[in-house]
Amino acid sequence: AACRNEMVELYELPNDPYIADGRAWQFQMIGAEDTWNKVRGSHTVKVAVIDSGLNVNHPDLAGRCEIGYDYVDRTSRSMKDLVGHGTEVSGLIAATANNNIGISGIAGEAPVKVVAYRVGGAYAGDKLLNGAYIIAAMEEIAARPDIQIVNMSFGSEVLNSVKEEAIRKLKASGKILVASSGNDGDTRYNYPASCEGVISVSALNAECRASDFSNRNSQVDLCAPGDGVCTTDAGGDYSYVSGTSY
Repeated sequence: AACRNEMVELYELPNDPYIADGRAWQFQMIGAEDTWNKVRGSHTVKVAVIDSGLNVNHPDLAGRCEIGYDYVDRTSRSMKDLVGHGTEVSGLIAATANNNIGISGIAGEAPVKVVAYRVGGAYAGDKLLNGAYIIAAMEEIAARPDIQIVNMSFGSEVLNSVKEEAIRKLKASGKILVASSGNDGDTRYNYPASCEGVISVSALNAECRASDFSNRNSQVDLCAPGDGVCTTDAGGDYSYVSGTSY
């Protein structure tokens, strides 16, 4: 019987070495090789990352960063990350694809830019974020129509009226809100992840099983690799990290 010839497209991985050799296994697990070079366009999507700051000079994030505001040093002219957490999160989102170094962020070749808001991490090892700074960052982001997505890799069991109102304003501004479910390893609810309208994400390991540390509850919307994943670090290199933040 005759058969119509079919043209198929190659699913080629980007040339970033840690993607090619499998060290950054998290991207293949979620099928990123099928999408990394499919989404293009002239409109840049901006992702606000409220965190410990960002090493804007990391070679794998060059041209993919924007300074929002550093509430710790009270400046919009510079940005630092003494803890590393914000740079690690940002690399998973936006590390440059197909540049022959390091990893590729989940956005692949799509025009994405991280807008960094530093709300804590006053010194190396300081993993606490300032609640008042977080609220201030949320209010500023809500007033910025150029920011479409907000990443919040932090949380606590406390949901007060001030935090709830800040989340409400972010939602009302039409932005996509994403937060980590928490690293307590049980079913407790953390906020802002468990607020209505926020995408709560828990962590999977390389075997595609829920990580022991990951919170699991009725407000979790997605599970994604977050256990020993390879990403950019504040020193300009790459590290393996774990947590629902990632």
